[in-house]
Amino acid sequence: MNSLCFRGGSLDTPALPFTYRLVGAPRLLASAGTGRQQPTHLNYLPGHASTGSPLTMPQLPIEHTVTFQLSHPAGSAAESDFLAAAAELASIPNVHNFQIRRQTSPKNPHRFGISMWFETPEHFAAYCDHPAHVEFVQERWLKEVADFQESDFEPLA
Repeated sequence: MNSLCFRGGSLDTPALPFTYRLVGAPRLLASAGTGRQQPTHLNYLPGHASTGSPLTMPQLPIEHTVTFQLSHPAGSAAESDFLAAAAELASIPNVHNFQIRRQTSPKNPHRFGISMWFETPEHFAAYCDHPAHVEFVQERWLKEVADFQESDFEPLA
């Protein structure tokens, strides 16, 4: 079986109080603690809602992402039901900044993406083994996803 992971806080209430804020000049992102700016394709950086300060990579070092194409027709009740079930993964402990998004690039055949952050590799591993995640993969993902690409990222430094 392929290893496939997700994790999350909640779409409305993540495990930590996250928000998004525009950071610095367009297309430049301040590197936490270095004072240098790096070019980026991101316009937004996750921030802590109570302070508004950006989160640094050491605080959330693992980003888990998956893009996918469902076997259901676009806009169907089955598609909506699948996405609602996927959103429940946000309640698994130690999942931060859980998001389900619609893919917009014509270069990618997948319609949706899910992303989330983990503080430690152990939290990510616990998510992968969590009964709710395992059940979702077995009962929904393997039966309803036509194609997907999983990518997991950690800081370079």
